[in-house]
Amino acid sequence: MGRFASHLKLVSEQTHPCPFTSLEYAFVDYARLAALANECSSDGSAFREAWHEELARSTSKFDEHYETSTKIMFDAVFDGTEEEYRPCHPALVTSDPRALVEIHMKNKGRDFVLNLFQAFKVLLQSASLNAEALHLALKKYDKRAAVAAKEVGQSAPKTGMMRELLPKLYASTTYHATGARSLSGELQIVRELLEEDEAAAEDEQRVAVEKTNNGVVVTVGKLSESAEALKEEEYKWFMDSVKGLGDKELASLVAHRGFHCEDDDSVARPIENSLSSFEYAWGAGIHLAECDVGATKDDKIIMAHDDDFARLALMSGKESTTVVKDLTLADIMRMPLKHGSRPPLLVDVLRSAMAIGEHAKLVIEIKPGNSEIVEPLMMLFSRHPALLCRVAVIMSFDSYVMQDIADSLTVANMPGTGGGGLGVIGEGTQDTSRLPVSGTRTSHQLRRTRARPIQSVSYGADNGSDGDGCSPNPKLLVLTAFAESDDFPYLTTSVKNDFEGLSDKLPMDNGIDGVYIEYEPEMLQPEGKVKMLRLAESYSVGVWMLKPRDPDVLSIAKTLVDECGVSYVNTDFHRDFFSS
Repeated sequence: MGRFASHLKLVSEQTHPCPFTSLEYAFVDYARLAALANECSSDGSAFREAWHEELARSTSKFDEHYETSTKIMFDAVFDGTEEEYRPCHPALVTSDPRALVEIHMKNKGRDFVLNLFQAFKVLLQSASLNAEALHLALKKYDKRAAVAAKEVGQSAPKTGMMRELLPKLYASTTYHATGARSLSGELQIVRELLEEDEAAAEDEQRVAVEKTNNGVVVTVGKLSESAEALKEEEYKWFMDSVKGLGDKELASLVAHRGFHCEDDDSVARPIENSLSSFEYAWGAGIHLAECDVGATKDDKIIMAHDDDFARLALMSGKESTTVVKDLTLADIMRMPLKHGSRPPLLVDVLRSAMAIGEHAKLVIEIKPGNSEIVEPLMMLFSRHPALLCRVAVIMSFDSYVMQDIADSLTVANMPGTGGGGLGVIGEGTQDTSRLPVSGTRTSHQLRRTRARPIQSVSYGADNGSDGDGCSPNPKLLVLTAFAESDDFPYLTTSVKNDFEGLSDKLPMDNGIDGVYIEYEPEMLQPEGKVKMLRLAESYSVGVWMLKPRDPDVLSIAKTLVDECGVSYVNTDFHRDFFSS
């Protein structure tokens, strides 16, 4: 299964009916179209008919969702406006989307607008994926038709499905400005109004927290003296052990989810993906800490490994068992984790890294199917460009998401990867739907419309960075496994076959810098070391291990770095790590 097919399958499985409209979302049956494209019948009638059916079905469902959501917006205006004033109401005279949403928030409240926001996000995501599925299916058909013609000694057809059907896709509301592109702009308006509302309440909330111990920050009672002593002893051991590492090890060892307790109930170390877990690692001298991120309902990027917080929450309840993308930041702030901490925001962790020192950086992992995080991630770095200095790597098993990030960095004129990037975010309002996008990724033109001005920021010691002269250039890596399985529909590659086919699956001209591969014992054999070094000549390489199967020990990490050309090695820094 290809990377797009895997991504589309996962997203469609994770998407539930819209709570705002109670309507089901529709996703193009790409597997059906791909199968028909591979068959490549002589006249293409079966493929053509199926393609038209998928376009009609996805467009009809998009129109139904969009019309229903828009009607709810207008109902809010009519319900909140005296009848005699309706004819001259600005929102009704001009149909200004911002005015509509402002009235919606005033009359219905923030929670209702958040549901509207969520509905818009998922609808735009489905439209983007459907447009891309229909586009890729046409490309696949024409490519297969050219191969079939060559096999029988004929020249490739002068006209193909792309030429015949692509105009129909571009004219549909799934793609057209009156549909998905317009929705992208409205989504941005809702996002901005939610942020303005949040900013207005921030000072009041801060004062309330300072006045009471029962505010949004929940603190569990002081640890017992024995627990404090255990924590102190554990961190002293870690700091003393780290002092024995060389510069190369300090720069390549990656603290997996921070310096955290592998046992969720242990008090010797901070809980995983907490602010303390990262600060402990960086404070001891480790340069890199790996984290997992998710986007909340109100587009805040939070540290979260699982789909929900059931495993880590101090108390069971509705919030702990609700998936992260359906929680607001306020929900999460009210939900303490074990040890009395709470899931930190990505921006807070990056600011902490900036305060600790130049060496402190994050390795950010995005879970498969989590394409909705790309837009808020890009917006975070647009607002806080200096924080991009604090990101060493962004990675995911989902190569589609990684390509999305690579394209987004390019479109936003942020520093690219693989030697690319402009290094400056352009001035003024960027309507990126008008910018050229490499390849055939038409859906990016649907997703990249931004209504807000992006400030001009140059990167360097004296113009927007944190003063240490670092140049933000995160590596974009695709996580891989060494064996295929039904549970793993993503990229596989192995040292055993000399990483055969990797260059075709992951070409170096697409903005992706390399791979974060699964550990194999064969890597340490003489022949394996040669293959690893050859891989490292073309790609940035990281290695992850699966506990308890793999040997998470310093000696093997050093061999991977010193003799195999590996740049990043994940570790949990368990008690036996250094003694090896």
